[in-house]
Amino acid sequence: MIRALLVLLVLLVPHALSAPPVRTIQIQFAVTPEFQAESGWKQDLEERVRFANVLFESPFQIRFEIQTFKRWAATDERRETDSALQELQDRFALGNDEIVIGVHRMTHAFKKSAVIDADTIGSALAFRGYLLLRDPHEGFSQRNET
Repeated sequence: MIRALLVLLVLLVPHALSAPPVRTIQIQFAVTPEFQAESGWKQDLEERVRFANVLFESPFQIRFEIQTFKRWAATDERRETDSALQELQDRFALGNDEIVIGVHRMTHAFKKSAVIDADTIGSALAFRGYLLLRDPHEGFSQRNET
């Protein structure tokens, strides 16, 4: 009996002590021409993903990896966030990527103090793989937006 327990412990302990494999989630960025007009836009998005990996990889065993950048000619950036998010979902189907992140720079800049609702600068379709980030220019840092 003791021998069987020892064999069982020897077989199970290494598996219990090893960390689970890191799950990689593929990202497709849909980026508006206004956002692409800014110098360093691609590096900024890559840095946001690196920062998200710092937050998620160790505690949750999740890693984000950019699969592609696509051009998104958004119909009207001034409309409600929910409408823009729906347009993103309609135009960019999920494929090998598991998340589509739409990014656009708002040409009508406003100050941080004018943002009453956080949905003004971003929103997500929970558990459906779509996220919208709106860059309002002033008062927001990369870390806050991420």
